[in-house]
Amino acid sequence: MASLRENLAVLAVVPWHPYPLHNGGALRAFHLIRQLGRRCSVQAIFPVSNTSSDDLVRKAFNDDVCNVNVHSFEWATQRRAFSRRIRDRWVTLRESRSLQEPTNSLTLALRDTLVESIRRDPPDVVVLSELESLLCSRQIRKICPEARIIVDMHNVNHQLQKQFDARGSKDRLYGPAYDRLLKKESALSKFAEHVFACSQDDLDVFHKLNGDCFQGTVIPNGVDTRSITFDVRRDKHASRTLVYCASLTTRANIDGLLWFHQVIWPMIIRRCPDMRLTVIGSGDDNPQVASVKQDPKVKLVGRVDELQPLYADAGVSICPLRLGSGTRLKILEAMGFGNPVVSTSIGCEGIAVEDGQTIVVRDRPDAFADAIIELASDQLLFNSIRFNARKLVEEHYDWDVAGSAMFQVIESLASSRRSRTGVS
Repeated sequence: MASLRENLAVLAVVPWHPYPLHNGGALRAFHLIRQLGRRCSVQAIFPVSNTSSDDLVRKAFNDDVCNVNVHSFEWATQRRAFSRRIRDRWVTLRESRSLQEPTNSLTLALRDTLVESIRRDPPDVVVLSELESLLCSRQIRKICPEARIIVDMHNVNHQLQKQFDARGSKDRLYGPAYDRLLKKESALSKFAEHVFACSQDDLDVFHKLNGDCFQGTVIPNGVDTRSITFDVRRDKHASRTLVYCASLTTRANIDGLLWFHQVIWPMIIRRCPDMRLTVIGSGDDNPQVASVKQDPKVKLVGRVDELQPLYADAGVSICPLRLGSGTRLKILEAMGFGNPVVSTSIGCEGIAVEDGQTIVVRDRPDAFADAIIELASDQLLFNSIRFNARKLVEEHYDWDVAGSAMFQVIESLASSRRSRTGVS
């Protein structure tokens, strides 16, 4: 474990509940903040919907190796009374004008907690998660102008929105449509001095949009390889169960599952009628996947506390995504557990995989089906890919590796901040 720099103060702002770990954004925020908490003093601000969720967050960050002080504020997403919505809208418009930047009701709810935290413990560096947190940057600079601001971008959101629009989806990310997301991501340099991105491809897009007006670093997604037990059984390929781990509350994951089930799955079942599919993740009651749920050969288990038994029971892991940005935690997780992955090109974007060595990449439905059946019948290929993949994850995609890279940047920014202010 890295030595603790208690004289380095970091403020992390996350605009959603980071725990339980219900999606990729929560996983990334949770693990990166814990990594920082092992290296320096961290103040973390999150919204919570009730006392029980607040207790969960505090317990998750409260152990003997993690120096994270949690500040939460109540934020309920349920519909508010009409009079309350009118009042919030009026305050939002007033604050937007005074701050000269977009403001929403989440930002207003966060403001008091943010101001109190900064005034009590002025940070050297502030890490803002995703676009929603950017709305806090002007307030931070007003109170603590010397703090260096980093934004951690989990996706290239305007590209995701463009993909949704191309498929006729009504989904909207954070409310704004494509042009507004593009405008905001083209102005990252106005909000932050440094940008973290999940992949080099994503970082290149942000640099192009902003004219190289900021410094950027790739902080990849990862897995905690110390807590994930690799399945060493040589006959694991004999399992007739496929596994797909994805929250069925996002359009990209739903689209991937429906495409796989409607187009690829029938090809597999015709040739391997004993094959089964297990789908792990929240949203199993989503009406959009009702047809999948009715299939007796498919089991939607919902969100689970322990992934290990389900991955141990399965052979091949699939990632049939046709939409996406960033990097897929579901792939890294499967590799960590020892399940070889068959993915589309979009599904494994941003991960340094090699087709036929650490993963199998197929985009045509028939080729995707062929790859699954081949892995399930070829023990040598099955084990070669999964052992190579585990090594890749351990060396390049462990959260500890990501945490070290992130801390180096933060330490450098803090040093430059202190040299400017004359603080030792």
